[in-house]
Amino acid sequence: MTRSVLAVDPDGADRRRRRRRERDRHVRTRALEDGMGELSAVLPADRMVAVYRRIDALARDAGGADDGRSIGERRADVLVDLVMGKRYGTTDTEVSVVMSLPTFMGLSTAPGELEGYGPIPAELARFACARVRTCVFPGCSRPARDCDLDHTKPYADGGETRVDNTDPLCRHHHRLKHAGSWTLSQPVPGHHVWTSQTGYQFVTEPQPYLDEQV
Repeated sequence: MTRSVLAVDPDGADRRRRRRRERDRHVRTRALEDGMGELSAVLPADRMVAVYRRIDALARDAGGADDGRSIGERRADVLVDLVMGKRYGTTDTEVSVVMSLPTFMGLSTAPGELEGYGPIPAELARFACARVRTCVFPGCSRPARDCDLDHTKPYADGGETRVDNTDPLCRHHHRLKHAGSWTLSQPVPGHHVWTSQTGYQFVTEPQPYLDEQV
């Protein structure tokens, strides 16, 4: 979908996006010569980018000095490993979306840009945008732009890259969470329940960017 189409008919573009997201997702196979086969998937753009970056990151980590495989071969091997149940680490995958301030605020239907994909409708761009200003750990004031994009439920455990399973954590609190010092749940998008090892619970709620001090 081109930027000009998105700009001229944003409502129509968004209807088509929703319809295709609901009906056109699929995975297909095709036989090739010499004992090879092709596996292809059609996914929503944000999930496609997240899946590919996850595979690419793991493939690059898998390559050692003595590894004779190309990066493409390593990506293929990682994909098979993931589907067949091999467990990798909990490294999270960041999906970057760029949009104008009017689009972010809902005042414009100008398309955003999904890094690694291209133009996307304004509504989809806003759906992945930040809901909070800082790290979501209680009391942490680290700006969200300087944080890691973390999965509430780890990606390796089936956690999806979607609005109700991601939010910013500074590197320190990201490590604490993955070390098991704290557990986290997100019962409502943007609302986080932290539980310490001693059983105490703390709740953090989103502080929208549009909240202004009068």
